[in-house]
Amino acid sequence: DDSEILTKTSIANNKALVIGDPLYENDNLPQLPAAEEEGIRVANKLNANGYTTDSLIHGTTAAIMQELFTDKYKILHFAGHGIYDIEKGQGKAGVAIGNGICIDAAKIKQLGYVPEFVFINCCFSK
Repeated sequence: DDSEILTKTSIANNKALVIGDPLYENDNLPQLPAAEEEGIRVANKLNANGYTTDSLIHGTTAAIMQELFTDKYKILHFAGHGIYDIEKGQGKAGVAIGNGICIDAAKIKQLGYVPEFVFINCCFSK
């Protein structure tokens, strides 16, 4: 139910989480130097404009999940591989963060807050 997400607490701080080119542990996905560079540039821009930025460039699956679910961010920025494997019966679609885990709409909905802005830059792969 989409109305449930609208009733969650919005964020009053200026915190951003930037995830760039996660470590694709056990996923057989190549690292993406351009996603790494994008993450660094976005984090620098956000810092220069008054945001407190947590930057996970080459972050592990565990570190990404911990940050997503233990802190509250006004901005979430993802740059990396996208997965869309619905037709093959695996039921995976979203931003790959390693170990077979994808960040998708359902995971974002599980957050205890509503980010003001979520930006995803990834290509379909696999």
